[in-house]
Amino acid sequence: MLDLNFVLSTLNGHAADYDFGGLQDIRAERRRLRKRPSRHPFRSVGTDWAHHIGGRQELQFNVGDDEGFLRWGLAISLQPSRSLPDVTILYPKLRKLSDFLEIHGDYLYRLGFEMWDWTDSDVGDSRSRNRPPQRVPDALYNSGSFTFVGKRALFESFDPARVLKDFDVLLPIYKYVESEPESSPPPHYQPRGFVFTPDPNTTAGARLIETTAHRTVGDSTFFLSHRALQDKLKHELQRDGAEVGTDHPDGKGRYIDLVARQDGAIEFYEIKTDTSPRLALRNAIGQLLEYAYWPDPVKPARLVVVGPSPLDAKAEEYLCNLRAETGLSISYRHVTSAT
Repeated sequence: MLDLNFVLSTLNGHAADYDFGGLQDIRAERRRLRKRPSRHPFRSVGTDWAHHIGGRQELQFNVGDDEGFLRWGLAISLQPSRSLPDVTILYPKLRKLSDFLEIHGDYLYRLGFEMWDWTDSDVGDSRSRNRPPQRVPDALYNSGSFTFVGKRALFESFDPARVLKDFDVLLPIYKYVESEPESSPPPHYQPRGFVFTPDPNTTAGARLIETTAHRTVGDSTFFLSHRALQDKLKHELQRDGAEVGTDHPDGKGRYIDLVARQDGAIEFYEIKTDTSPRLALRNAIGQLLEYAYWPDPVKPARLVVVGPSPLDAKAEEYLCNLRAETGLSISYRHVTSAT
Protein backbone atom coordinates (compact mmCIF):
# COMPACT_ATOMS: atom_id res chain seq x y z
CA MET A 1 0.00 0.00 0.00
CA LEU A 2 1.23 3.50 -0.81
CA ASP A 3 2.32 5.72 2.05
CA LEU A 4 3.34 9.35 2.24
CA ASN A 5 7.09 8.67 2.30
CA PHE A 6 6.77 6.71 -0.95
CA VAL A 7 4.87 9.64 -2.47
CA LEU A 8 7.50 12.16 -1.34
CA SER A 9 10.39 10.00 -2.54
CA THR A 10 8.73 9.59 -5.93
CA LEU A 11 8.08 13.32 -6.26
CA ASN A 12 11.69 14.07 -5.33
CA GLY A 13 12.89 11.58 -7.92
CA HIS A 14 10.92 13.17 -10.77
CA ALA A 15 10.95 16.86 -9.75
CA ALA A 16 14.05 17.73 -11.81
CA ASP A 17 11.97 17.26 -14.98
CA TYR A 18 9.66 20.14 -13.96
CA ASP A 19 9.97 23.82 -13.08
CA PHE A 20 8.99 22.88 -9.54
CA GLY A 21 12.30 20.99 -9.28
CA GLY A 22 14.06 24.36 -9.04
CA LEU A 23 12.14 25.41 -5.93
CA GLN A 24 15.16 25.28 -3.63
CA ASP A 25 17.23 27.32 -6.10
CA ILE A 26 14.42 29.90 -6.12
CA ARG A 27 14.45 29.98 -2.32
CA ALA A 28 18.26 30.29 -2.18
CA GLU A 29 18.21 33.24 -4.57
CA ARG A 30 15.31 34.98 -2.83
CA ARG A 31 16.86 34.54 0.63
CA ARG A 32 20.40 35.27 -0.63
CA LEU A 33 21.69 31.96 0.68
CA ARG A 34 25.18 30.75 -0.23
CA LYS A 35 23.80 27.49 -1.51
CA ARG A 36 20.44 25.86 -1.98
CA PRO A 37 19.10 24.21 1.18
CA SER A 38 18.55 20.83 -0.52
CA ARG A 39 18.58 19.07 -3.86
CA HIS A 40 15.02 17.92 -3.28
CA PRO A 41 11.77 19.76 -2.57
CA PHE A 42 10.69 17.41 0.25
CA ARG A 43 12.18 15.24 2.96
CA SER A 44 10.78 12.03 4.43
CA VAL A 45 8.44 12.45 7.39
CA GLY A 46 6.95 10.42 10.21
CA THR A 47 3.61 12.21 10.13
CA ASP A 48 0.69 12.25 7.72
CA TRP A 49 1.68 15.50 6.00
CA ALA A 50 4.74 17.32 4.67
CA HIS A 51 5.66 20.75 3.37
CA HIS A 52 8.60 21.66 1.18
CA ILE A 53 11.95 22.01 2.93
CA GLY A 54 11.98 25.48 4.49
CA GLY A 55 8.27 25.94 4.03
CA ARG A 56 7.21 26.38 7.65
CA GLN A 57 7.47 30.19 7.44
CA GLU A 58 6.31 30.42 3.82
CA LEU A 59 3.42 29.74 1.52
CA GLN A 60 4.15 26.04 1.43
CA PHE A 61 3.84 23.27 -1.10
CA ASN A 62 2.00 20.72 0.98
CA VAL A 63 1.34 16.99 0.49
CA GLY A 64 -0.59 14.91 2.95
CA ASP A 65 -3.17 12.36 3.96
CA ASP A 66 -6.52 14.16 4.00
CA GLU A 67 -9.23 11.91 5.44
CA GLY A 68 -7.85 8.92 3.57
CA PHE A 69 -7.12 10.80 0.35
CA LEU A 70 -3.83 12.14 -0.95
CA ARG A 71 -3.85 15.94 -1.09
CA TRP A 72 -1.39 18.24 -2.86
CA GLY A 73 -1.27 21.99 -3.28
CA LEU A 74 -0.39 25.25 -1.54
CA ALA A 75 -1.04 25.96 2.12
CA ILE A 76 -0.49 28.52 4.83
CA SER A 77 -0.38 27.06 8.33
CA LEU A 78 -1.11 29.38 11.25
CA GLN A 79 -0.62 26.56 13.71
CA PRO A 80 2.12 27.60 16.19
CA SER A 81 5.17 25.39 16.56
CA ARG A 82 8.64 25.52 18.08
CA SER A 83 10.06 26.84 14.78
CA LEU A 84 7.21 29.35 14.37
CA PRO A 85 5.84 30.50 17.75
CA ASP A 86 4.50 33.78 16.29
CA VAL A 87 2.20 32.94 13.39
CA THR A 88 1.25 36.58 12.79
CA ILE A 89 4.33 36.95 10.55
CA LEU A 90 2.39 34.87 8.01
CA TYR A 91 -0.62 37.20 7.93
CA PRO A 92 0.79 39.38 5.10
CA LYS A 93 1.38 36.25 3.00
CA LEU A 94 -2.14 34.99 3.66
CA ARG A 95 -3.51 38.41 2.71
CA LYS A 96 -1.50 38.41 -0.52
CA LEU A 97 -2.73 34.91 -1.37
CA SER A 98 -6.28 36.02 -0.57
CA ASP A 99 -6.06 39.02 -2.92
CA PHE A 100 -4.77 36.75 -5.67
CA LEU A 101 -7.52 34.16 -5.24
CA GLU A 102 -10.23 36.83 -5.29
CA ILE A 103 -9.20 37.72 -8.84
CA HIS A 104 -7.95 34.42 -10.24
CA GLY A 105 -9.79 31.78 -8.21
CA ASP A 106 -12.18 30.90 -11.02
CA TYR A 107 -9.25 30.15 -13.34
CA LEU A 108 -7.79 27.72 -10.80
CA TYR A 109 -11.21 26.14 -10.27
CA ARG A 110 -11.50 25.49 -14.00
CA LEU A 111 -8.21 23.60 -13.71
CA GLY A 112 -9.66 21.41 -10.95
CA PHE A 113 -8.21 23.18 -7.90
CA GLU A 114 -10.37 23.73 -4.83
CA MET A 115 -9.97 25.36 -1.45
CA TRP A 116 -10.62 24.16 2.08
CA ASP A 117 -9.41 24.89 5.59
CA TRP A 118 -9.07 23.59 9.14
CA THR A 119 -9.52 25.54 12.34
CA ASP A 120 -8.78 24.59 15.94
CA SER A 121 -11.57 25.04 18.47
CA ASP A 122 -12.39 24.05 22.03
CA VAL A 123 -14.28 21.01 20.74
CA GLY A 124 -11.53 19.86 18.34
CA ASP A 125 -10.47 20.39 14.76
CA SER A 126 -13.07 21.54 12.24
CA ARG A 127 -12.63 20.98 8.50
CA SER A 128 -14.58 23.05 6.00
CA ARG A 129 -16.20 21.65 2.89
CA ASN A 130 -14.38 22.07 -0.41
CA ARG A 131 -15.19 25.28 -2.29
CA PRO A 132 -13.89 27.16 -5.34
CA PRO A 133 -10.71 29.14 -4.59
CA GLN A 134 -11.76 32.58 -3.33
CA ARG A 135 -10.91 35.31 -0.86
CA VAL A 136 -9.76 34.00 2.52
CA PRO A 137 -12.37 34.73 5.24
CA ASP A 138 -11.29 37.05 8.06
CA ALA A 139 -11.97 34.26 10.56
CA LEU A 140 -8.96 32.33 9.23
CA TYR A 141 -6.52 35.07 10.27
CA ASN A 142 -6.22 33.36 13.64
CA SER A 143 -3.75 31.13 15.39
CA GLY A 144 -4.59 27.49 14.72
CA SER A 145 -6.05 27.84 11.22
CA PHE A 146 -4.81 26.10 8.08
CA THR A 147 -5.73 27.29 4.58
CA PHE A 148 -5.26 25.00 1.58
CA VAL A 149 -5.63 25.36 -2.20
CA GLY A 150 -5.12 22.22 -4.22
CA LYS A 151 -6.51 18.86 -5.21
CA ARG A 152 -6.94 15.43 -3.71
CA ALA A 153 -7.49 11.91 -5.02
CA LEU A 154 -7.29 8.32 -3.82
CA PHE A 155 -3.81 7.27 -2.71
CA GLU A 156 -4.01 4.32 -5.09
CA SER A 157 -4.38 6.69 -8.06
CA PHE A 158 -1.21 8.67 -7.21
CA ASP A 159 0.41 9.94 -10.40
CA PRO A 160 3.66 11.88 -9.86
CA ALA A 161 3.38 13.56 -13.27
CA ARG A 162 -0.05 14.92 -12.42
CA VAL A 163 1.06 16.26 -9.03
CA LEU A 164 4.23 17.85 -10.42
CA LYS A 165 2.35 19.46 -13.33
CA ASP A 166 -0.03 20.97 -10.79
CA PHE A 167 2.92 22.24 -8.75
CA ASP A 168 4.23 23.92 -11.91
CA VAL A 169 0.86 25.69 -12.26
CA LEU A 170 1.09 26.85 -8.63
CA LEU A 171 4.78 27.82 -8.66
CA PRO A 172 4.19 31.36 -10.04
CA ILE A 173 1.71 31.95 -7.20
CA TYR A 174 4.36 30.89 -4.67
CA LYS A 175 6.87 33.29 -6.26
CA TYR A 176 4.35 36.12 -6.14
CA VAL A 177 3.32 35.61 -2.51
CA GLU A 178 6.91 35.18 -1.36
CA SER A 179 8.20 38.22 -3.30
CA GLU A 180 8.34 41.82 -2.10
CA PRO A 181 4.96 43.38 -1.18
CA GLU A 182 4.98 45.79 -4.14
CA SER A 183 5.66 43.08 -6.72
CA SER A 184 3.32 42.47 -9.65
CA PRO A 185 1.26 39.30 -10.17
CA PRO A 186 2.86 36.50 -12.23
CA PRO A 187 2.97 37.37 -15.96
CA HIS A 188 0.58 34.50 -16.73
CA TYR A 189 -2.07 36.19 -14.59
CA GLN A 190 -1.48 39.86 -15.45
CA PRO A 191 -4.20 41.79 -17.30
CA ARG A 192 -3.48 41.87 -21.03
CA GLY A 193 -6.62 43.42 -22.46
CA PHE A 194 -9.47 41.60 -24.16
CA VAL A 195 -8.62 39.86 -27.43
CA PHE A 196 -11.23 37.57 -28.94
CA THR A 197 -9.83 34.09 -29.53
CA PRO A 198 -12.23 31.47 -30.90
CA ASP A 199 -11.87 27.85 -29.92
CA PRO A 200 -9.80 25.75 -32.33
CA ASN A 201 -11.73 23.53 -34.69
CA THR A 202 -12.06 20.07 -33.18
CA THR A 203 -14.01 16.95 -33.93
CA ALA A 204 -17.54 17.29 -32.68
CA GLY A 205 -18.46 15.30 -29.62
CA ALA A 206 -18.89 15.47 -25.90
CA ARG A 207 -15.95 16.68 -23.84
CA LEU A 208 -14.35 14.51 -21.25
CA ILE A 209 -14.71 16.21 -17.87
CA GLU A 210 -12.17 15.61 -15.12
CA THR A 211 -13.90 14.96 -11.81
CA THR A 212 -11.40 14.08 -9.10
CA ALA A 213 -12.38 11.86 -6.22
CA HIS A 214 -12.78 14.69 -3.71
CA ARG A 215 -15.76 16.33 -5.39
CA THR A 216 -19.06 15.75 -3.68
CA VAL A 217 -22.02 14.43 -5.65
CA GLY A 218 -23.58 17.89 -5.69
CA ASP A 219 -20.39 19.58 -6.88
CA SER A 220 -19.86 17.02 -9.63
CA THR A 221 -23.47 17.34 -10.78
CA PHE A 222 -23.13 21.12 -10.97
CA PHE A 223 -19.82 20.89 -12.84
CA LEU A 224 -21.14 18.45 -15.44
CA SER A 225 -24.44 20.33 -15.87
CA HIS A 226 -22.58 23.56 -16.51
CA ARG A 227 -20.37 21.88 -19.10
CA ALA A 228 -23.38 20.31 -20.80
CA LEU A 229 -25.12 23.68 -21.13
CA GLN A 230 -21.90 25.28 -22.37
CA ASP A 231 -21.45 22.62 -25.06
CA LYS A 232 -25.07 22.90 -26.20
CA LEU A 233 -24.90 26.70 -26.36
CA LYS A 234 -21.67 26.56 -28.33
CA HIS A 235 -23.24 24.17 -30.83
CA GLU A 236 -26.32 26.37 -31.25
CA LEU A 237 -24.29 29.53 -31.82
CA GLN A 238 -21.92 27.87 -34.27
CA ARG A 239 -24.91 26.49 -36.16
CA ASP A 240 -26.11 30.10 -36.50
CA GLY A 241 -22.76 31.12 -37.98
CA ALA A 242 -21.00 32.59 -34.94
CA GLU A 243 -17.39 32.13 -33.93
CA VAL A 244 -17.21 30.92 -30.34
CA GLY A 245 -14.62 30.92 -27.56
CA THR A 246 -15.38 29.03 -24.34
CA ASP A 247 -13.82 29.77 -20.94
CA HIS A 248 -12.52 32.92 -22.61
CA PRO A 249 -10.12 35.32 -20.81
CA ASP A 250 -11.69 38.70 -20.13
CA GLY A 251 -8.26 40.34 -20.29
CA LYS A 252 -8.36 41.25 -16.59
CA GLY A 253 -7.69 37.92 -14.94
CA ARG A 254 -11.11 36.27 -15.08
CA TYR A 255 -12.79 33.90 -17.51
CA ILE A 256 -16.09 34.30 -19.36
CA ASP A 257 -18.17 31.15 -19.85
CA LEU A 258 -18.60 31.85 -23.56
CA VAL A 259 -17.82 34.67 -25.99
CA ALA A 260 -19.35 34.77 -29.47
CA ARG A 261 -18.61 36.96 -32.47
CA GLN A 262 -21.35 37.41 -35.05
CA ASP A 263 -21.06 39.89 -37.94
CA GLY A 264 -18.18 41.54 -36.11
CA ALA A 265 -20.15 42.07 -32.88
CA ILE A 266 -18.92 40.58 -29.58
CA GLU A 267 -21.39 38.91 -27.17
CA PHE A 268 -20.69 37.72 -23.61
CA TYR A 269 -22.60 34.72 -22.21
CA GLU A 270 -22.67 33.69 -18.54
CA ILE A 271 -24.13 30.26 -17.78
CA LYS A 272 -25.97 29.45 -14.55
CA THR A 273 -27.47 26.08 -13.64
CA ASP A 274 -30.11 27.60 -11.33
CA THR A 275 -33.54 26.26 -12.28
CA SER A 276 -35.06 29.63 -11.34
CA PRO A 277 -34.49 32.34 -14.00
CA ARG A 278 -34.59 34.92 -11.19
CA LEU A 279 -31.64 33.28 -9.45
CA ALA A 280 -29.75 32.85 -12.72
CA LEU A 281 -30.19 36.55 -13.50
CA ARG A 282 -29.19 37.56 -9.97
CA ASN A 283 -26.04 35.44 -10.02
CA ALA A 284 -24.93 36.21 -13.58
CA ILE A 285 -25.55 39.91 -14.18
CA GLY A 286 -22.87 41.17 -11.79
CA GLN A 287 -20.27 38.93 -13.43
CA LEU A 288 -21.26 40.03 -16.93
CA LEU A 289 -21.03 43.70 -15.95
CA GLU A 290 -17.58 43.16 -14.45
CA TYR A 291 -16.35 41.36 -17.57
CA ALA A 292 -17.71 44.12 -19.79
CA TYR A 293 -17.16 47.34 -17.83
CA TRP A 294 -14.48 46.94 -15.18
CA PRO A 295 -11.64 49.42 -15.97
CA ASP A 296 -10.52 49.08 -19.60
CA PRO A 297 -14.11 48.24 -20.63
CA VAL A 298 -14.76 45.91 -23.54
CA LYS A 299 -18.38 47.02 -24.02
CA PRO A 300 -19.69 43.99 -25.92
CA ALA A 301 -22.73 44.40 -28.14
CA ARG A 302 -24.81 42.05 -25.98
CA LEU A 303 -24.75 40.51 -22.52
CA VAL A 304 -26.63 37.22 -22.22
CA VAL A 305 -27.56 35.20 -19.13
CA VAL A 306 -28.01 31.51 -19.95
CA GLY A 307 -30.12 29.11 -17.88
CA PRO A 308 -31.83 25.72 -18.13
CA SER A 309 -35.38 27.04 -17.55
CA PRO A 310 -37.60 29.22 -19.78
CA LEU A 311 -37.95 32.86 -18.83
CA ASP A 312 -41.15 33.58 -16.87
CA ALA A 313 -43.28 36.73 -17.10
CA LYS A 314 -41.84 38.44 -14.01
CA ALA A 315 -38.25 37.82 -15.10
CA GLU A 316 -39.08 39.16 -18.57
CA GLU A 317 -40.57 42.31 -17.01
CA TYR A 318 -37.47 42.72 -14.88
CA LEU A 319 -35.20 42.55 -17.95
CA CYS A 320 -37.39 45.01 -19.86
CA ASN A 321 -37.17 47.50 -16.98
CA LEU A 322 -33.42 46.96 -16.70
CA ARG A 323 -32.88 47.62 -20.40
CA ALA A 324 -35.09 50.70 -20.33
CA GLU A 325 -33.41 52.21 -17.27
CA THR A 326 -29.78 51.44 -18.13
CA GLY A 327 -29.67 51.22 -21.91
CA LEU A 328 -27.79 47.93 -21.61
CA SER A 329 -28.38 45.26 -24.21
CA ILE A 330 -28.92 42.39 -21.79
CA SER A 331 -31.08 39.33 -22.30
CA TYR A 332 -31.75 35.76 -21.18
CA ARG A 333 -31.35 32.60 -23.24
CA HIS A 334 -32.98 29.28 -22.39
CA VAL A 335 -30.70 26.34 -23.19
CA THR A 336 -31.18 22.71 -22.24
CA SER A 337 -28.51 20.04 -22.30
CA ALA A 338 -30.86 17.60 -24.04
CA THR A 339 -30.02 16.90 -27.66
